[in-house]
Amino acid sequence: GTIQSLDANGFGGLMSTTEDLATFISAVNHGKLIKKESLNQMLTVSKLNDGSNAGHQRNGSNIGLSWYIKNINGKRCVSHSGHTGTVLLFFPDEDITVVLLSNLSYGIGMIGDKGYRVWDVGFELAEMALKQFGTK
Repeated sequence: GTIQSLDANGFGGLMSTTEDLATFISAVNHGKLIKKESLNQMLTVSKLNDGSNAGHQRNGSNIGLSWYIKNINGKRCVSHSGHTGTVLLFFPDEDITVVLLSNLSYGIGMIGDKGYRVWDVGFELAEMALKQFGTK
C-alpha cells in the first residue's frame, strides 16, 4: 500500500526510546558526538541567496543544518520531527530536552491523512519545560 512504500525512505522503520533520544541530544549538545563548533554551525539559521532566512517558517521556525530553530520566550529552541507523530526539541543554552514519541501519523496529504499536530504539542511541552526548568 501507499503507507508501506513510505517506509523505504530514511524516516521509515527507525525505532528508539525517549531515554535514548534524550541521551543522544545530550551527547550532541555537550560535544561528545560532534565538536561544539560544528554544532554551532548546525544551529545557525541558514541564509538564502537573497539574504532571507531559510526555512518554511512552520510555527515560526527557520532552518539551520538539519535542525529547525525558533525562539520561545526569548530562548533558542531547536527541533526536528519524525514521520509518525514524533518530535525532539531542545534548548541548547539551558540544556533542556523534550522528546515526544507517538504512533500517530504526522499527516500525509496525498492519502487524505489529517494527522497529528505534533509540532504544536511539542512546542507547548517545550514552553512548559522552559518555565519549569529554565532557571539557569
